[in-house]
Amino acid sequence: MAEPNTSQTITLPSDVLQSLLASVNDLQNEVFLLRQENKTTRGLLKTIQAKIDVEFDSSTEWGSFEVFPKLPIEIRHLIWDAALKSPRIVGARIVVQDRGKIEETLVPTAPNSPILFVNKEARSRAKEILVCFTSTVAKTLGRVPLLYLNPDVDTL
Repeated sequence: MAEPNTSQTITLPSDVLQSLLASVNDLQNEVFLLRQENKTTRGLLKTIQAKIDVEFDSSTEWGSFEVFPKLPIEIRHLIWDAALKSPRIVGARIVVQDRGKIEETLVPTAPNSPILFVNKEARSRAKEILVCFTSTVAKTLGRVPLLYLNPDVDTL
């Protein structure tokens, strides 16, 4: 069996060769334009970021949102409501109390909705939506953590 000849020459018609060269030139021009566009976009993003930093003074404490208290109360309530309608799986256990009267009550095994701890307005709004599942006797004794959940979306 003879070994194949690896140094074979292929002849292309000149019009095909010119078409290939034109395509390569077009691709090079396209790459150049895309790089220019990329540089322009990066510059624009830097400008936008600088404006955002100035607008929302980046020296403020992380996590603060100073515009929120300036929103109308209706909008703030919509935001709190949306946060409270996010489904959660709420863990609880039964605790038996014996203070002259034996009573079983549910207590949370994990923290309640964080909205209850944001501020007075958020807590007030949360108490309008969330239901407290801790018994009245346990509430009056004040020694059992209260269990709040949204019965529309939470799972106990």
